[in-house]
Amino acid sequence: MNTKLLRQKILDLAIRGKLTDQRKSDGSTADLLKQIVTERVSQNSLIRKKSIVPKSIIPINKGDGPFEIPNNWEWVKLGDLSESIQYGYNAPAKECGRIKMVRISDIHDNEVKWESVPFCDIEESEIQTYQLKKDDILFARTGGTVGKSYIVNDIPEAAVYAGYLIRTRYSKNINAQFMKFFMESNLYWEQLRDGCIATAQPNCNGKTLGNMFIPLPPLEEQQRIVAKIEEAFAEIDAIEKNKELLKTHIKQTRQKILDLAIHGKLVPQDENDEPASILLEKILQEKAQSDNKKSPKRKKTDDIATSDNRPYEKITVEDAPFDIPSSWKWVKLGDVCTFLNGFAFDSKDFQKEGIPIIRISNIGKESIDLSNCVYSKDILSSNFEVIDGDLLIAMSGATTGKMGIYTNCDKAYLNQRVGNVKIKNEEVLIRGYRNIFLFSQSDRILADAYGGAQPNISSKAICEIPMPLPPLAEQKRIVDKVEELFKSLDEILLHLI
Repeated sequence: MNTKLLRQKILDLAIRGKLTDQRKSDGSTADLLKQIVTERVSQNSLIRKKSIVPKSIIPINKGDGPFEIPNNWEWVKLGDLSESIQYGYNAPAKECGRIKMVRISDIHDNEVKWESVPFCDIEESEIQTYQLKKDDILFARTGGTVGKSYIVNDIPEAAVYAGYLIRTRYSKNINAQFMKFFMESNLYWEQLRDGCIATAQPNCNGKTLGNMFIPLPPLEEQQRIVAKIEEAFAEIDAIEKNKELLKTHIKQTRQKILDLAIHGKLVPQDENDEPASILLEKILQEKAQSDNKKSPKRKKTDDIATSDNRPYEKITVEDAPFDIPSSWKWVKLGDVCTFLNGFAFDSKDFQKEGIPIIRISNIGKESIDLSNCVYSKDILSSNFEVIDGDLLIAMSGATTGKMGIYTNCDKAYLNQRVGNVKIKNEEVLIRGYRNIFLFSQSDRILADAYGGAQPNISSKAICEIPMPLPPLAEQKRIVDKVEELFKSLDEILLHLI
């Protein structure tokens, strides 16, 4: 369920008069507009502004509105509804003082953490002009948050707002929360985009805001609409909270499935499977052939040489991280895989076309994303080639330990700080089980990293990771089961979007 789209749909229905029923007892917006003008006349009298006569609010012809609205509603301009559209106060922020000054950067998710809002020096005569009151609505007029709005609820005794904000204020005959919901609707954003100045730092002004068309219901229906939206949004909040909780559970479930798989507890063992000890003997034979030696007398599995630099080192029961089935064997990752480091490309050699170069930034969530990669035209050694099915690991930086599978028929090259874990013999270890094991070790790999804020992991450390090796037939059953379970979890996630 796309809850963001659902919120927009609710707002869209609300401002079209389709979320609540219309009632004759509500009267009409035309009468409401007269009440607003009368209220302004009264306020001017109280503050002795008799010479300033508030002008009548003339509704916009309904045929000129963006869409059809109920008969007792009116299209009006936001500037005619607002008592004022006031730019903020320009002053340096101070660590201490008497008057708080809220800035764009202090507003997050329609909330202000007033304890961290700075102060400003402001003349006493200016305070009344810029002082915030409950139900004021602030509007960001520039920067990355241009158009975002904030309705003032809890405020300190004295607070003003900074220059990159605009304040709108409404009479008691307008529900401020209704206006805030309008400022979250698609109609509002469409009009805002049309009126914004498109620059590197887009900005909008009070004129753009004041000229916006708004569909206005009678006050009683405004209140019912607000109540209905708040009720619907509360239910969506609960859905989103449960959705995030479910996502967390799914992530934990995936990790648990991997954990069960490498412990030999995900699928049953079959006594007819050729045991993993036979797989280790195949490693011995390959080692002998690679050294161009005559086949030695058959050695015990414990003495098998499985590395270019060292003999096979048996992992004793005492050293084993956990118990495994009797048909399995403990090896080190370097006994069954070769670790290849990337080529030290110089950034000046990067091309716009050619053979893709996979960098740390291309490693996504268990996958490789080539949408933003660079290329090489040079022909390099096959040691730096990446082919379909290779597993790549980020070796340094903020994403150390992040892994992805390359699934592409076209070859690519590996950049430095990215490692490639290649299988020596797929008659001993299949790709799917290698992937399952390494994805299960992501925390372990990160824990073995060194270097603080920008950790690094060595190829030697990865090759030393103890690996439980099942019989080949069981590896295949494990991979099939994991894929089946992960597919079910992915389908659940797909319906959460």
